[in-house]
Amino acid sequence: MAAKSEWFQSLSFADRMDVFVDMTDLIVGLNPSILESKDAKPIPGRVRVLELPRG
Repeated sequence: MAAKSEWFQSLSFADRMDVFVDMTDLIVGLNPSILESKDAKPIPGRVRVLELPRG
C-alpha cells in the first residue's frame, strides 16, 4: 500500500484527475444505477485511511 500511495502522490494534479475519472467511469460502467442514487450515506468501517510515515 505504501508503494501505491507514493506512486499516486508522485502524479501531477492532471494525472490524478485522470485516474479519478477512469475509476469513476469504471464504477458507473459496472453499476449504471449508481447515478440514480440520491442522498447516499457512507458505510461505517468501509474506508481505509492511509498515512505515510514522516521522516
